[in-house]
Amino acid sequence: MSFIEELENIDLEIPKGGLSAKIALAKKEKRPLRVKLGLDPTKPDIHLGHYVVLRVLRKFLKIGAKIFLVVGDFTAMIGDPSGRDKTRPPLTHQEIQRNAQTYVEQLGRVLDTSKIEVVFNSTWLSKISLENFIKILAKFNLSEILARDDFKQRFNGGFPIAMHELIYPLMQAYDSYYLKADVEIGGSDQLFNMQMGRSLQEAFAESAQVIITTPLLIGIDGVNKMSKSLNNYIAITEEPKDIYAKILAIPDSLIPDYLKLVCDLPKAKKRELLARLQKNVNPFLIKKELAFQIVCQFYDKKAAKDSEEYFYRQFEEEDIKKKIYLKKTFSDLGINKEKFTLLDLVFALGVRNSKSEARRLILQGAVSVNGEKIKDPYFIFKNPKTPLFIRAGQKDFFSIS
Repeated sequence: MSFIEELENIDLEIPKGGLSAKIALAKKEKRPLRVKLGLDPTKPDIHLGHYVVLRVLRKFLKIGAKIFLVVGDFTAMIGDPSGRDKTRPPLTHQEIQRNAQTYVEQLGRVLDTSKIEVVFNSTWLSKISLENFIKILAKFNLSEILARDDFKQRFNGGFPIAMHELIYPLMQAYDSYYLKADVEIGGSDQLFNMQMGRSLQEAFAESAQVIITTPLLIGIDGVNKMSKSLNNYIAITEEPKDIYAKILAIPDSLIPDYLKLVCDLPKAKKRELLARLQKNVNPFLIKKELAFQIVCQFYDKKAAKDSEEYFYRQFEEEDIKKKIYLKKTFSDLGINKEKFTLLDLVFALGVRNSKSEARRLILQGAVSVNGEKIKDPYFIFKNPKTPLFIRAGQKDFFSIS
C-alpha cells in the first residue's frame, strides 16, 4: 500500500495529485517534505480530538518529513473565531506560555519529539512591522473574510465582530508562508484558515501548500465536536481509570467514529468489532474493548487492566454507595421507567449478549438491586425510586436514574 493510500484509508480528504506532486518536488530538490500543524494553547490539555490529527503526523514522520508543530502563542492572544458565535476572550501572555509548555510535554506521549520542530508563532508574528502587516492585509478583501460561515452568521444576526478577530486567519496564513509549508494538516473546521495560507503563499509567489483535513471527533456529550472550551473532552494525560470510564460513557452511536479515528487496533480487529456491532451485539461489550485499547495507547496494558479492575472490581463494603458505578439513565437504555422487568433492564445494560444469557444470570442469583438479590427475571418495577444500584455478575455495577 502506498503512502497516499494509507492516508486515504483513515478517511482523509487528499487533494488528487496534489500531495504526490509535493512529495515528488521535495525529492527532486533533495529536501524533506515540510508539514505544518497548528496548535492553539487555550487550555493545557491535549485530548482525543487532537489525537485524530497527531496520528496522521506519525505517518508523515515515517517517510522522513520535517514536521513543524506551530504553537499559536501569539494568535491565542486573539482567539480563533472558528465555530464561534461570539468573541472569544483572549488569554494573557503568562497563561499562554504556561499552557504551551504543557502541550510540548504531552506531545511526547504520542510522537517522537526528537524528530519534530516545535515552534512558537510569536517568534515571527511579533516582529512584523506595520508596513509589512499592511502589505499582508492588502492581499485580501473584507468580503472574502466575511464570507466565512461563522462571521456571516454573526454579521447577519447583528452580533459584534471585533476587528482583531478578522485578522486571525491572516496570522495563521502567515505561519504557512513563513515556514514555507508544503502541507498543512488540520480539522475540517480549520479549512478556511488553511485556505488563507494557500492564498497568501500564492500572493507572494510561493508554491501553495496542500491541505489535508481530518474529520472532527464528537465529544463525550454526543453532540458537539470534542473541545476543551465545551468541557466534553478526554485528555490524553487523564488518569487511566478516568479515560476508561469516559470511553464507556460515550453514546453508542459514536463507537464507529472512535474506532475509526482514535483507536490504533489493527484494521482487521476494527472490522471485526464493527461487524459485531452491526449484528446487534450489545454495544457496551464493544465499548469495553475500545476503552481498554485507548488506555493502552497512552499508558500500557498494565494500566488498562488496572483500570478495568478498578472500574469493575468486586466490592466487599456493606455500604452500597461507597462502590463505583457506571451511571446510566432510563432514556440511555431505551426503557420506560413507568413499567419494566428486571430482564429488560439487565439486557439493556449490555452485560450479556442475549436475553437468554441475561435471564440465566438472574436465575443464578447473580443480580442484585439496591443490595437485594432478585432471582425472578420477570420481576416488575413500576416507577421505582432512583437511583437504582444494580450489580450484575461479579464485575458490573450500574447506577440507573
